[in-house]
Amino acid sequence: MRRLHALVLLGWHFLLHYLAKFLLVYDPGGLEQFRDNFEQEGLHSLDNEERELMADWQRCIGCGLCEAACSDLSVIPEGRHEIPSYLAMGSMRDLSTCEEAIPSAEALENCDPDELEGICPVDIPLVDLAEFLQRLGERGQIP
Repeated sequence: MRRLHALVLLGWHFLLHYLAKFLLVYDPGGLEQFRDNFEQEGLHSLDNEERELMADWQRCIGCGLCEAACSDLSVIPEGRHEIPSYLAMGSMRDLSTCEEAIPSAEALENCDPDELEGICPVDIPLVDLAEFLQRLGERGQIP
């Protein structure tokens, strides 16, 4: 009986959805609705290139070889636990914690980018990541 009730509700809302589209009263929301709902939480829309880059640095295994090659990258924000490579790990799952990676992104300027990207066993594009994080900071999109 519960299954039948659920199916009736699903069918009813399906019908309402398509009637609203047909009668042109359907408001799809879109980017503006996303921004209204999520930007106050620190979640921002990304373009296609940024999403592809994010998938690249999510491969980080946290080995810390980049920090061994350039000690300036091991900038740990005050009050946070120490993890290898705040640059990649601080923003790899979502962007809500990427503010912690900004000091490491800025410290990348003191390092040899070719050496860093050559030493990474999973080929994380650290220079692209640092530039992306700095752009987010400049645009005020860091939570």
